Amino acid sequence: MCPPTLTRLLLALTLVFAGCAGYQRYEPLTVPVAAEARVRTAAIRELATLEGWHLVGTPGRRGRIEAISSDSGTRREFIRIDSSRDSLRITVRTELRDGDGDWLGSDIVCPSYSYARETEVAERLARLVRVHGGEER
Repeated sequence: MCPPTLTRLLLALTLVFAGCAGYQRYEPLTVPVAAEARVRTAAIRELATLEGWHLVGTPGRRGRIEAISSDSGTRREFIRIDSSRDSLRITVRTELRDGDGDWLGSDIVCPSYSYARETEVAERLARLVRVHGGEER
């Protein structure tokens, strides 16, 4: 496993070569949702099933669901959805397996990060919330 300083240096170089002009800390996408907790939870669970996500941790504990998708053994997508009274916070992070078998992901993104994966999850959830009886804001 790389020391933290070396990991940050490698990440910074990756961002430079990817065309980033600087970097910033990743923040989850927050979307408003006007629906009861049971509706939000049903929509999230259905999306996880439809997408073939593997739920990890304690699903639904304190309004949080964490899942893994697209696990190739060396690369995977980690998804976290935090549900509060009137919004969802959606995190999608690519993780790579290091030589020790640990999964590493970054909380650093380009300033121009587009939230495309998070937006796709949010749009699918919005449709499922409507199906389960909730409303979108």
